[in-house]
Amino acid sequence: MGGSLADALYAGLLIAGSVAAAAALWAFARQRRRHALDLRERSAAQSALARELAGSRETERWSSGLIEAAPVGLMVIDAQGRIVHANRTALGIFGYEPGELDGMAVEDLMPEDRRHGHPEKVRATFTNPVSRSLASKDGIFGRRRDGTIFPADIGLNTLQVRPGDARQIAVSVTDLS
Repeated sequence: MGGSLADALYAGLLIAGSVAAAAALWAFARQRRRHALDLRERSAAQSALARELAGSRETERWSSGLIEAAPVGLMVIDAQGRIVHANRTALGIFGYEPGELDGMAVEDLMPEDRRHGHPEKVRATFTNPVSRSLASKDGIFGRRRDGTIFPADIGLNTLQVRPGDARQIAVSVTDLS
């Protein structure tokens, strides 16, 4: 029932002397108006949420595009030293196809003679999260899929997207050959 019809019925029942019925009808009409208001508020909230999600998706697409287009290799490493993500440039530097580095130990991208002790260094980065830059002058080299060794600059920084999420390491790689 709409507000004006309910008011008219309320007035008619009140005149007819049925106060209890009029009060019940008046309460019913009030509840309907509140329900309609709740529905409008819920609809407005859903519309706002949809706009926010669309904006969030757009931001995510932009960020992802920026990472993929970066002129340096970018990777994300988890606490176990496994590669979680590598951009196109990193894949090209190391000679891999999309998805092939996912889950691989980061040590697999290092010359064999440099791998010893690296898992401990990864753990130390999580224990003492500081930004670092490692250069070929420090003996930093990468190993491509085909086994060739190349001098590299490596940048490290811890990454935590949201509070409560597991920390990861953001790695930048520049091929200096």
